[in-house]
Amino acid sequence: MAAHFELIVQGASTLDEHTRLYAENESFDVRALEDAPLEAYRDLFDRYAGQAQLFAGMEPRAPAGIFDADLTRLRELFVPSPQKCLALLHE
Repeated sequence: MAAHFELIVQGASTLDEHTRLYAENESFDVRALEDAPLEAYRDLFDRYAGQAQLFAGMEPRAPAGIFDADLTRLRELFVPSPQKCLALLHE
């Protein structure tokens, strides 16, 4: 059972990047781009489009032996994040 629990802990650490990106997106301020060159906008569009794919690819469940982590709520939280940033860029 301890080995299965360790699998869940290791699996949770794979979400560290998702969590970091989500936190960055939450602090995104499009007003800071007022004088930014067009290339900066292109880079941000590419970044947020990539994040949208990354988050959409999250599995809703993470089974590990006798444990089954339900990631549905995390997906519900993460998936709209890059979409919101893209919408702000489109305004």
